[in-house]
Amino acid sequence: GHRRFAELLAVCHAPRLGALPAPGGVAMAWPAGPARRRLHGMLCLLVAAVPWGSSSLDAAAEVAVTAPTALSRASTEAEALALLMAPGGQGLAAAKAWDPSEAGRLISRSWWSASKELVRAFQQEANTARTVALDSAVRKQVGALRQSADDLLLALSPQESERIGVVRCASQWAQNSTAIFLTVKFAHRWSSPGALKLHDESMNVSSCCLNFSASGEHSQLRKRYALDLHLFGDVLEDAWSWQHASAGRVTVEIGKAKPAAWPRLVRSTSRPANLGVWDAMESKWQSELRDFGKAEKRQNKEAKSAQADPEAAEADDEALHDEFSRTCFNNATSPFFKNRQIAVLCDTYWPPRMKGKLGRSTTWLVLFYSPSEMKCDDHSAKCTTTGDRWLAVGKKIPQVSPDAKVGAVNCDLHASFCSAQDVGHMPYVRRYKAGKRKILYGDWDIDSLMQFIRS
Repeated sequence: GHRRFAELLAVCHAPRLGALPAPGGVAMAWPAGPARRRLHGMLCLLVAAVPWGSSSLDAAAEVAVTAPTALSRASTEAEALALLMAPGGQGLAAAKAWDPSEAGRLISRSWWSASKELVRAFQQEANTARTVALDSAVRKQVGALRQSADDLLLALSPQESERIGVVRCASQWAQNSTAIFLTVKFAHRWSSPGALKLHDESMNVSSCCLNFSASGEHSQLRKRYALDLHLFGDVLEDAWSWQHASAGRVTVEIGKAKPAAWPRLVRSTSRPANLGVWDAMESKWQSELRDFGKAEKRQNKEAKSAQADPEAAEADDEALHDEFSRTCFNNATSPFFKNRQIAVLCDTYWPPRMKGKLGRSTTWLVLFYSPSEMKCDDHSAKCTTTGDRWLAVGKKIPQVSPDAKVGAVNCDLHASFCSAQDVGHMPYVRRYKAGKRKILYGDWDIDSLMQFIRS
């Protein structure tokens, strides 16, 4: 074995060192044939990297014979581990001769312990180029195995279209006076991760409705994704666009048929559970909506002054308040988000400065509050208590005092307006009556509030 191999290596040294007798006086000749010639060339290349000497030749011979094919010839993981963990540093020495692709062969056989030992050997070798090559081989093979496993799990899910589950997509919306903006997530809840692999996407917008559908995979299950909305008002069929966004979402922009401030996105008064407000986009267009509301208010006022019929004027006054009440927004953290007993007030709709029966002629009880200060995101006791008490006020006051109205201002969304109203520590209650205002001190019980209204 090794001795004969050392004799063969000596032949490669002979041209450099002069005439060198073969060890043991054995005459050596290379048989004819391409395979033998290739082997001779490989051995000579190895000799070029090994110092001359009998012990070096024996070590080189051992590595050359064992290393290139030893791992690939191992029939069990135990055999591979024995090679890699050989005592006296032999495993590390052998690992230096192995190609990084050997790791891929071990991983493909699920020999994980042997794979880890090979990685440790390469790390001890501290050869950057070989370590990088090993890293690439390991990641490539592990990625292929992971993809195969995902495909197998996906094959377990129903293949028939009628058995594939449908996900009603979560969405958020905002608006300006001429368009609505939607961001749609490929998940049932906005807080859940959206599916990243979709195909067969279809988006259609008609004068009344938006319809979206797609197919995809999520958590190794086939899913169908859908969103169907009957919009509050008419939209332009030829003035809309959509595009993919990050994190499993799409964004949509749709032009309104006529300028308006919509009170809600959908025609139904029942808001879908997974429909929310797109806060960033709403903040972007808040000033534009406010200016639009002021201009619309002036137009309505001019039209109103041209009418002499008192009943018609009263009806127009109610219509005006109804229209402008839609320009004030709230967010999902507000304790009054789903309740219409409490009028949502803001700078664009502020009855205490409006003329008419529902404006300055009416006594208004207004609560200024901050959902963030009350930690409404965490459903704190302060937020819940404040909301419940003011909802009780909104329900009771109209019964005992028909000329009084109850409203609230979300100072998180309308901070500049609250500042202009000189709002102090929140929650903060103030009465507005005949152009004058007064702060409520003390409890919010009905008797105290009735006395406060009449004072």
